[in-house]
Amino acid sequence: MRRDHRHLKAFRLACLLSLAAAGMSEAASLAVSPIRVEVLQPASSGAVTLRNESARPIVGQVRVFEWTLRDGKDHFAPTDHVIASPPIVQIAAGSEALVRLIRIQGEPINGEKSYRLVVDEVPDANRVRNMGVNLAIRYALPLFFVHPDASPSRLVWSIENRSGRRVLVAANSGDRSVRISDLSIGGVKISSGLAGYVLGRSERVFDLPRGALSAGAISAETEKGRLNAQVSR
Repeated sequence: MRRDHRHLKAFRLACLLSLAAAGMSEAASLAVSPIRVEVLQPASSGAVTLRNESARPIVGQVRVFEWTLRDGKDHFAPTDHVIASPPIVQIAAGSEALVRLIRIQGEPINGEKSYRLVVDEVPDANRVRNMGVNLAIRYALPLFFVHPDASPSRLVWSIENRSGRRVLVAANSGDRSVRISDLSIGGVKISSGLAGYVLGRSERVFDLPRGALSAGAISAETEKGRLNAQVSR
């Protein structure tokens, strides 16, 4: 239990740091591609490439967490259903390494199964000792295993009162997840960047800012383009 608690604490930090990852990428020694991994069944493995863009060797670490939505918010849990191989890799200056992401659970997936990858540059103990501070980058990336017949996302938007606050709810009746960014309602901005993913067969809750209307047009960007919708009554 203590080990799982450490993993979850590390993942919460990963989510915060990943928001700044794009802006820090030029100065970072570790780069990762792709930034989203989808594995279509019957395939059972995908991969990410870790690149060392510095003039010194670095060590990269990759961990996998199961990803669900609970009470409209992200929930992450350690898992052994998907493993990173190798989980830790040393990368020479200017070189790259391939890390495979292997689903070892035998039962088939119905729809889409969601995971998060946490990719760390492990701090160099000598640099920390000699320089006092060693800023290392961390990425939190989505990983999806998808059945070929998974249905596309289908969102229904509503405004509800939950725990004494008004929230915007996006309910997804489809199998596939959808990435929501630059979200607004009735012209009032809810998020200027990434607002979050609405996973398949799940709902996501967005806090409404002051001035947001109880009805109006929903506008957002998704990985498939612009989204325009109405709040259901």
